[in-house]
Amino acid sequence: MATRGAALALALGLLGGIVGAQSPERPGEVPDGLWQRLLAADAAAAQLQGFSAHFTQEKHTALLRRPLVSSGTVAALGGVVLWRTEEPAPSLLRVDGRDLRLLYPEDKLLEVYPLDARWAELVASPVPRLASLVERFRIEALPAEAAPSAPASSSGSLALRLTPRQNELARFVDRVDLALVPERGFAEWVEIVDPDGERTVIAFTEVRSGAAPEDVELDLEEGTEVRHPLGSGPSDR
Repeated sequence: MATRGAALALALGLLGGIVGAQSPERPGEVPDGLWQRLLAADAAAAQLQGFSAHFTQEKHTALLRRPLVSSGTVAALGGVVLWRTEEPAPSLLRVDGRDLRLLYPEDKLLEVYPLDARWAELVASPVPRLASLVERFRIEALPAEAAPSAPASSSGSLALRLTPRQNELARFVDRVDLALVPERGFAEWVEIVDPDGERTVIAFTEVRSGAAPEDVELDLEEGTEVRHPLGSGPSDR
């Protein structure tokens, strides 16, 4: 479950834009024209002070003929991300630099998973640094024919493919495809493919700038049970 949460948070980071306080050097495999468009997205995303969006997620697996579909809203502010799934069943996933917290409100159950430090820089912030992505991924333009099942993109969007440079990250992610809107710093959709070939496709709509602190906090009802499935802490109520 923690790996799923990391993948979702990684997708949000790509939604939020590729941004850093200082621009890194252009990798040799990235053409200058592509690099300039990434820097334009960097500049746009740097202006963000939190945001919210609606998402639709499809999980494609060889075991099922049809994808598993879920939808809801997502909000980010100050390095905290909250995914609020509404369909097919309510759940909330909160991610910060310390842990993943998965709340099942109907069951009054909160599961807490420690966040691996190797993921923290990528998934804890809604605007991961360009330098961090360049360090961990090879970045290339994605031809339309390379992703025939991807969601439709708007005119002017930039399709990218990110491939892990590090073996540790490659244990969880084979590649990430996405469509970025450079002038806004947002991604319209993200497709995460794991090493087993399973695909998670997340499309974002109704993206709005700005978020309030309460938009990224969990509201626990009295009597909610707290569990630490990986033994990171005591279970309590």
